[in-house]
Amino acid sequence: MANPKTDNLTDVETGQFFEFLEFIISNHHTADIVKDLKANGFDSVRVSVEPIRQIQSFIKQAYANKANPKVNTVIMSGHTNTHCS
Repeated sequence: MANPKTDNLTDVETGQFFEFLEFIISNHHTADIVKDLKANGFDSVRVSVEPIRQIQSFIKQAYANKANPKVNTVIMSGHTNTHCS
């Protein structure tokens, strides 16, 4: 039987996806949306590991010569339950 929380996937253009995230963040909705998702049974969001790895690579390169203690935290936060880069 199909699981609507994991089987109903769609593709989103990269720029559109980040505009969506920027709207949420710039309007300070992150905490409320996380709370709402969890209240409705969404404890995680399914994301392909390939774009996560590419973003991690970009962050590593962008901050290669800059001291920023948050870089490793951000990179590690992109890890998934079953895949690490």
